[in-house]
Formats: sequence, C-alpha cells, structure tokens
Amino acid sequence: MRSTPVSPAAPAFRTLSTRLMARRLRMLDLRLAIAIGVLVVCVTAFVYWQVRVPLDGTVRRHGVLAGVRFLALVLGGCVLAAAALAAERQTALAATPPGPEWLALPIEPAHVEQHLAREASAPALAFFVPAAAAWIAGVGLLPALWLAALALAFPVVWWLVTRAACFIALRRAVAADGPARTLPAAWRALVSARHTAPPVRHAHTVRFPTRSRWRALATLDALVSLRAGSPRARLVAAALALALSVLVWFVVHREPLETRALSFAAFTLACTGLGAWAAWRGAGDPASAVRPLPITLGDAWRARAIPLLLV
Repeated sequence: MRSTPVSPAAPAFRTLSTRLMARRLRMLDLRLAIAIGVLVVCVTAFVYWQVRVPLDGTVRRHGVLAGVRFLALVLGGCVLAAAALAAERQTALAATPPGPEWLALPIEPAHVEQHLAREASAPALAFFVPAAAAWIAGVGLLPALWLAALALAFPVVWWLVTRAACFIALRRAVAADGPARTLPAAWRALVSARHTAPPVRHAHTVRFPTRSRWRALATLDALVSLRAGSPRARLVAAALALALSVLVWFVVHREPLETRALSFAAFTLACTGLGAWAAWRGAGDPASAVRPLPITLGDAWRARAIPLLLV
C-alpha cells in the first residue's frame, strides 16, 4: 500500500516569498534608503502631532474610554487604507501574475492564491508606520493595558482585513461566465493573463518640441490615466476616498474630534491612491521606450509632483 507524499508547496512558497523580500531589500541603495528613512520620520512626526493633540483633548473632556475609541478609529482608518492598497495591488497582480507558469506545476491553486495575497499585502505594510506613530501618541494619555490591547489587535486585524480584501479583489478581477465560474480564482487569473489585449491606436500624440518636457509627460499621464485600467482605477479610488473625507467632515454629525479622525482617515486613503497612481505612472512605461527620450529625472518628478500638489 503506497502512502501519499506530503506536498512541499507550502514551504516552497514561503521560501519564495522570503527570498523575494530579501532580494528587494538588497536592491535598495544608500540614497534610496536615506530617502525612505527621512520619509518615515516625516510621516511619523506628522501623524504623531495630528493624533496627540486631539487625543489629549478627548481624554480630558470625555474620559479614557472616549480616548481609546478615538485611537481605535485612527488605527481602523490605517487598516482600511492598507486593505484598499492590498486590494488594488491584488487586482493588478491578477492581470499579470508574477512568477513562473504556475499552471504547469503540480500545485494546488490555493497555494498560488496565498502567494498572490502575500505579494499584494506587502505594500500595505507601510501603514504600520502611521499606525505606530498614532499608538505612540497615546503613551502617557491612555492606560498601558489599553495600549497593549490595541498594539496586539492591530496586526491581527490588519492581516484579516487585508486578506479579506485580497480575497474579494481577486474574485472580482477574474469574474467569469458559464463553466469557467467553477474554476478556482487563481486558475482563472492565470488563464486570463495569457490573453494579451490587441494594440490600440490613439489619435493623440505628444510632441516634445512644442512644449516643455515635463508638460509633455503630464499630458501623456492624463491620456493614459483616462483609459480603462490600473491607473484610472487608482484615480477613481482616490477620488471616492477624497469625496468621503469631505462628506464626513460636512455631513456626519458626531463629536468634532471623532469627525476629524474619520475625515483624516479617508483623506489618508485618498493620498495613498494618488501616490499609487504616481508610482505606477513613474514605472509603468517600458524602459526601452522611455530611455531614448530627451527627459531627465527632474522632468519625470515634476510631471507627477505638480499635478498632485494642485490636487
């Protein structure tokens, strides 16, 4: 009687994720690491100041439980923003799944789906920075027991919500009709990724001699972003979050500090969507098409930074 061997797929995928993360960390040069460090310090200081002052006022006026609820709302906003980023990343991965041809390997689709969820959730780890700053803002204002409970609950809730967002986003991104609906979501994503869209001709062209180089890039960004796809989805998500932030600020009638926290969480989500759009446009064009163009890094930065500043 033959025994069924244990599938080594799970540890293999964990090893793959670990090596991918290690390789990405090794790709960071000194200048980029310094820039990221400065950005982390700025975000931490900003969030700390934005949370510390209203939290102190809430505790003094309404007590400890109100302060705990206020801090929990801020942390919940970070979780929702992380879930939105993970869902958006999962949608992009469903269009072009990374890795080898998974369908040719003797593995279960659940392992592929878990790997895609881990890849999609990796950028959402950035929200631990503002969450940690908000938690630090509660030190000295809230009891240590409540702070410990929030610190333990945040990673668990982050993991559950981001995985749920990835689960829903994958199934929405690879919706199918007929018998294909019975296939696992990971298989539907892999099969649909094999079909390439036919080339589309556009009447608009960008002429560098007639305008400044960064304006030409900004025009190209606008033309690409108006098409259906990942950049437009990012802009739509950012617009919805911004509208929600304004709606909460002017329509929702709650405690002023609580309203401010909810509006700030939605505004942070909108900024995340705009940042994701800028990052996608900065790296979305093929290097073979961009390298021969007479543009500099400053032109590329101005083409994205100035529109974002105006927004």
